[in-house]
Amino acid sequence: MFKISEEVQKLKTQTLTLSGIALFISITAALPEKIAIIGLDLSGSKETAGWFLLIILGYFLLKFSVLSIFEVVKKVLPHWISYKGKGLRGDVMGFSEKDIHDEYERQGQYHVNEDLGTLSGEAADIERKRNKLDRDYKSKFVAAYNLWLYISDIIFPIVFGCFCSWALYCFLEYGVVFKFT
Repeated sequence: MFKISEEVQKLKTQTLTLSGIALFISITAALPEKIAIIGLDLSGSKETAGWFLLIILGYFLLKFSVLSIFEVVKKVLPHWISYKGKGLRGDVMGFSEKDIHDEYERQGQYHVNEDLGTLSGEAADIERKRNKLDRDYKSKFVAAYNLWLYISDIIFPIVFGCFCSWALYCFLEYGVVFKFT
């Protein structure tokens, strides 16, 4: 299953927090006079606090986006390598992985066929089918879980951060107060 690293998880939290603040400012037109977290007093120029927040949000958003992409690539890379390596063949006999697998299966069938029509053979068939069913459903569950994580932990924060950055920029540059209605 896909799991975001602790560093990216912290960046996601920071990006969403700053995005929420940016959205609040762009909706209410209330620029902060102080940024207590870093001890800045901007009561002389409230607009400076907005631009400062926009730049910091842009930095966190960019860093989160790039590291998220690396996380996804790290997860997908083994599957991509496997896909690209499907056509590889041995140098001596020219067998592919599928040819080798098929040959092992064919040889294994002779041993299974000795039990064909017996109780142990039926039990082995049922166990093989149960294992295949288990693998199929687990892989579908993992795929659905990973899709949810991609959407909720990567795509949503990036889209939300970009939207909030845009809304704050429009407010700071043009004085446009964003409204949902």
